[in-house]
Amino acid sequence: MKKIACATFLLTSLLMNAQDNVIKINPLAILGGSDLVSYEKVITDNSSVILGVGYSQFKLGEFEFDINSAHFSYTGLKVKGRILNGADGYYIVFENGQHQNWVFNMYWREIDRRKQLTHWDGIYLRNLSGTVPFIYLPDDRYVAKIFKVEDGLPTFVGVTPNFSVKGM
Repeated sequence: MKKIACATFLLTSLLMNAQDNVIKINPLAILGGSDLVSYEKVITDNSSVILGVGYSQFKLGEFEFDINSAHFSYTGLKVKGRILNGADGYYIVFENGQHQNWVFNMYWREIDRRKQLTHWDGIYLRNLSGTVPFIYLPDDRYVAKIFKVEDGLPTFVGVTPNFSVKGM
């Protein structure tokens, strides 16, 4: 094991010195949602290009989330909702380090037909899932805050771990 670690370190060191580039390997990214492997190529003295690959999956209350380098996807595991007003539902608010916000609606996939037949005071929904492509967000580090809006009143559900958006 020591020989493999030394060979990997030596190979990485040779690549970095030979090309003035940086390769970062972060095995703990599996736990925290940052880049697992990233490569930085020096273009000029003042600019470089970074390519990072990472993946994170976590659960927040009734939601399961996946984050990869291209998108943020979500699934409501036991989520049901009633829509009375146009704003009712769940929302994802992406917040960067400068506290700028981007708001996305979380989309429902089907109507709860059994409940719909017995209750007439709204539209009853279940099976919440979807994807938010990172092309809509500027490069930065983010948290995603989840809000539920019911009868026009927002309720904070929870916040995801910090994650990075790069290269889009």
